Amino acid sequence: MSWVAPPRGAIPPGDGEIEPFREYSPPVRGLLCLLLGALVATACATVPRAVSVRTLRIGTPDARGSACHPVAPDHVVSSAEASHTRFLDPAKINLLIWNTHKGQEAGWLEEFERLSVDQDLLVLQEAYLKDGLRDFLRSRTFAWDLATTFMRYRVETGVMTASPVAPTSACVQRTMEPLFSLPKSTLISRYPIKGSNETLLVGNIHAINFTLGTAAFRSQLDRLASELDAHDGPMIVAGDFNSWSESRLSVLEEVLVDTRSMRQVAFNDKHPREIFGHTVDRVYYRGLTVAKSRVLEAHTSDHAPIWVQFTRAGGSTT
Repeated sequence: MSWVAPPRGAIPPGDGEIEPFREYSPPVRGLLCLLLGALVATACATVPRAVSVRTLRIGTPDARGSACHPVAPDHVVSSAEASHTRFLDPAKINLLIWNTHKGQEAGWLEEFERLSVDQDLLVLQEAYLKDGLRDFLRSRTFAWDLATTFMRYRVETGVMTASPVAPTSACVQRTMEPLFSLPKSTLISRYPIKGSNETLLVGNIHAINFTLGTAAFRSQLDRLASELDAHDGPMIVAGDFNSWSESRLSVLEEVLVDTRSMRQVAFNDKHPREIFGHTVDRVYYRGLTVAKSRVLEAHTSDHAPIWVQFTRAGGSTT
């Protein structure tokens, strides 16, 4: 099990480690640094009431919280700039997945603009909806939904899916982080495919992180799986799964691979983000073929962006 680098800003400049952490083993130091980073990141966070009432709390029977809630302005920020007459081309569907670290680093927007060229689907975690990001998406006439998890300095943050093709439908599931009482979200969107009556389901997930055991983690995945089971067509589930332990990985593989016959995209050149030796940024798919996949270079997030080109059998560019 390898040690994970502490979050940006967790170690004071000039110091090798935070003094109280030096007595612990590297894996324990890594976990403590992750916890410290999460505490700092959420210190100024507030959860809107409309988000809170739509969030499932594990161990609480709450029918409203467990639903997949249709997109609505009080809990999802949306734009419908894209054309509703456009379709995804089954011969080439380009997908970019990136945990953006809230776009906090200098130069992030410029890097994102470069990476988003010629993409059909942008699947972001920790998207931070500042004016620069809004303006860029508007300039590209993307349709996008951001499933708000909390407000930070009065700015929405959460998972975002964007495309030049407008989705036919979208809904959001949220699960409360037990430790920090902040939601984690799954945004489920369906996109029309050229020449087909089917739609492509795209599940964008930022999974529960700090828990004792895997009950909350499994619950979040099981709720996603209920939407997958109801979908008749190709599907992609991608994002930051926080699959940093063998027990979490076992649950993930059981729910998506063993039970629903999804396949994981492989990357041969380099690995996506790893924590404790386990990949956390992943892409699963069914009913599609992987033409190309790549881990991209970026310097403005603690996660590397990943890119996949899919095709759908029988697809044509004509």
